[in-house]
Amino acid sequence: MLLDCEHPPQSLVKMLPEAVAKVASVECNPSVQTIVARDGWSWCYPGSFFDRPIIPAYAPMDSRQTGGPRYFTEFKATELSAADASKRQELFAGFAPMAEAGSCCARPNARPSTCS
Repeated sequence: MLLDCEHPPQSLVKMLPEAVAKVASVECNPSVQTIVARDGWSWCYPGSFFDRPIIPAYAPMDSRQTGGPRYFTEFKATELSAADASKRQELFAGFAPMAEAGSCCARPNARPSTCS
């Protein structure tokens, strides 16, 4: 079953919360909706400048096995304190050992030649 982006289901949401919409946008294609870097922003995986990071509507991966189109039905953003943001950064850094503080990930108009 395909996702009709021109005539989407009523429960499909297209707008991200304002804080997230500054750096991301939602794309729709016939198989899935995805969250991607907003125009003017470049996201990258630590240590890679070629793979385009996306957040698919079928996350977690287990749900990908269920039939039918995948789309978002709700978005929620929670603002973190500086201390909580630092704790989360430390947690996620453990999953990306090649990441360094100040890397190019999620910087406006970042290009591989400007990343260190």
